[in-house]
Amino acid sequence: MEGKMNVQKGACRCRTSWKAIYRLLLAVFFLLPSTTVFAADAPQGATPSSPQSKQDIPYDFNAPYVPGEVLVKFRADVDRAMATDMARDHNCTVQQSIHTIRLHRLKINDQRDVWEVVAEFAADPSVEYAEPNFIDVPVGDVPDDQSNPLDTETVIPSDPMYNDQWHYPLINMPDAWNLRVGGTGVIAAVVDTGVRFDHPDLTSRLSGNGYDFLDLDSDPTDPDNGHGTHVAGTVGATTNNGTGVAGMTWNGLILPVRALGDHFQMAQGFRYACGLLTAPDPVNPTPAGVLNYSGGGTHSLTKEEGVAACNAAGVIMVCAAGNEYCGSVIYPAAYSTTYDKVIAVAATDYNFGGDPQRAPYSNCGTELNVAAPGGNTSVDSDGDGNVDGILSTYWNYTTSTAGYAFWQGTSMAAPHVTGLVALMLQQGVNPDSVRSILQNTATDLGAAGFDTQFGHGLINARAALDAVPRIALISTNITTNSVDKALNELGRVYAKFSTSDFDSIDLSPYHTVIVAMDGGNADAADIQHLANFANGGGNLIMLGGSSLSTFATAVDTSLLDIDTVNYTWATVAGNPDLEITAPDHQLAQDLPRTYDFINNYASYYMIRLQDTAAEEVAVNGDGETALLKKKLGNGTLTWFINSPYTSYWADGGDYAVLKQIIENALGVSFASPSTQPRGLTWDGTHLWNVDSGLPKAYYKIDPATGSVVDGFNYPGSSFPLGITFDGTNIWSTDWTGNGTIYKHNPADMSVISSFPSPRAYPADLAWDGTYLWAAILQTGPIIKINPATGAEVGFIPAPPGSRPFGLTYAHGYLYVGDDNTDTIFKLNPGSGAVLDSWPAPGPYPAGLAFDGTNLWVSDWSSQRIYRMMEIKKKSNILFLALPIIIQQGSK
Repeated sequence: MEGKMNVQKGACRCRTSWKAIYRLLLAVFFLLPSTTVFAADAPQGATPSSPQSKQDIPYDFNAPYVPGEVLVKFRADVDRAMATDMARDHNCTVQQSIHTIRLHRLKINDQRDVWEVVAEFAADPSVEYAEPNFIDVPVGDVPDDQSNPLDTETVIPSDPMYNDQWHYPLINMPDAWNLRVGGTGVIAAVVDTGVRFDHPDLTSRLSGNGYDFLDLDSDPTDPDNGHGTHVAGTVGATTNNGTGVAGMTWNGLILPVRALGDHFQMAQGFRYACGLLTAPDPVNPTPAGVLNYSGGGTHSLTKEEGVAACNAAGVIMVCAAGNEYCGSVIYPAAYSTTYDKVIAVAATDYNFGGDPQRAPYSNCGTELNVAAPGGNTSVDSDGDGNVDGILSTYWNYTTSTAGYAFWQGTSMAAPHVTGLVALMLQQGVNPDSVRSILQNTATDLGAAGFDTQFGHGLINARAALDAVPRIALISTNITTNSVDKALNELGRVYAKFSTSDFDSIDLSPYHTVIVAMDGGNADAADIQHLANFANGGGNLIMLGGSSLSTFATAVDTSLLDIDTVNYTWATVAGNPDLEITAPDHQLAQDLPRTYDFINNYASYYMIRLQDTAAEEVAVNGDGETALLKKKLGNGTLTWFINSPYTSYWADGGDYAVLKQIIENALGVSFASPSTQPRGLTWDGTHLWNVDSGLPKAYYKIDPATGSVVDGFNYPGSSFPLGITFDGTNIWSTDWTGNGTIYKHNPADMSVISSFPSPRAYPADLAWDGTYLWAAILQTGPIIKINPATGAEVGFIPAPPGSRPFGLTYAHGYLYVGDDNTDTIFKLNPGSGAVLDSWPAPGPYPAGLAFDGTNLWVSDWSSQRIYRMMEIKKKSNILFLALPIIIQQGSK
């Protein structure tokens, strides 16, 4: 069969002795502190893409491999001609090479055992490592009968088989599609057995490239298996086209790579998909943002180096955990504990009418990250006449026709995650944040929290896509490693744009824009774009400046009143000092009063700024403004004029100061003590938060630290949502039935009295000094209630298209959080007219509170509480006192 190979496993009597010799050789190398495991006198300074676990993962000596072949990686000082000669010296012939990493596939020209030849090469000081050419296999169910193939003759318009794809509603995919239909900008690679792109549901999904590393040609069509075609359909079958089934990415592009075979082919396939091969190897001009590998097997250095290279390139690798019935997680999925962009995926079943269970075949282990539907073709839990497998595209090789089939396996689970990751990347999620978002937004299954059967839980597509970045980092012309590092360490999800011409970037999705510049070509249009963002209520953080006169003029016009005599750059001799002039200012919190920044250059450049309306927080060594904050329209501008160029922040102390300034500028936010934070209120000293998860409770919170001061059990029967304080008592809502409103003693939260809600589904509450107000979640109005009688005495409509959730009252106005549009609205309580609106800090603003100065938001998706903005008395203008940060996701 084309592309197949013989597998040798335990056939040669002499191998056992060579295994023993090889183990002894490894043991000797383990005792040599200056060597690697697989070669004496190893080169110093491993590259960033080198595996980190060579000495931690032993070989599986019983794993299948290609007979008569070895893989050898020579040291950097061995060129191609030398490698050919050295192979000949060991009576081997070079068959193929990956030239970029000096890895060679060698044929053994005699009858020696593979492990014998491996041991010979491993003892050669010119060799970095040597190993058998192990074989990976698909980890999906590919039965001889093709597992219930469905015929395309029954197709009717608009994906007629979608109703049989139970696995999409299980992960909240329809809501995710309603939120954002996928685009074509992010390519998903399917490294597998190949793909049949003449299938009508896949024919338009080809990215235009692809390669076959088994047959060594540019046609990655699956000749005889079908596994890759099924996987590709789940990732990206054309959706809403009146044909067959739906795919995760709706209309995303797929890069087919036929490389599921031996480890040399797989290593080539990984690098090709990630755009890392160079001529004379096949070159991929359209690298993938995410790679699906629904195969696996044993560990090898060849495999791990391929994973490490893609990880270093920033490509997400989604890998199936394996189908050994709760056996150990297979490789490469098991590399998830070493490489942060590897996602190990377990499989769940359908279990119609109950919570999904671990699919019986799915592997278990601490390496798991998340679970996704993998199906179980041995049952029909919903009684619809179809087995509970994953329905996707299929090719019938007997009749040479396209069709659809129900299959099972962690192979089928992984592409659900791959498709979701592609959609996340399409929305601007930073690859560094993808895995944590998936984990934090997953639906918890099994034991509470992380467990070894489901990882962090079943992926939740809507929640993951809700966690799109609310922070944008614009890097004009410099390396911003220090800024990236700070944002990642602070847990902020952000999008990054590397350009000095950024006036065309749509900034509307973001709450905070950080501009890092050190010179560059930012012009008047760019600065005006930033001014428009800030004036509209955004939070603008600028790091550094520019020497261009057009830049300074634009800043003078749009952002600051610059002293025009000194608007050009000034040279500061020696190390510039940061001296705090307003030590009590929020931006100066936890900063040293004075600090000398290490300067790697003879002079230090800094733009001179002057603005009487700005708050000067710090000055530099020559007394010029170094850190300032200014109200700008409805938003704010924070400017740290010191350049953020990485070299300036190499010192650990310098970096700590930069990180603290960024953290202070981003503002206050802390994790909610509850698993499902809902209503929020302020009692004059503390915040109170309602938890509708388990255990259902009320939490009293210190707003300065986010720590719990006290907690009380919930008295209702089902679902607490809202809370408010009337100056004496706490009021809360229960959503059960038509709803109940409780009056509590805040000392112990005992119930003083209660009455039925005038309307069903009461969410958060507000107190205006005389009356209660309740947001009615499902039907929309915001009702006014007499607290003495419980009677409704009036109502106002909710904003059009909204679903009111969070609610508070401040300075004569109502503020409502809408979880349909992720928006905070300011309303006239007499008419319901919308007076203003702002993007919410998270997608589900379930609770709002006003502390007399600032608006606070409780977001149940991110499980965080945010201090969002200052509300000025008797004014329609709000300004963001503390910029908002992105949510971290919900479970």
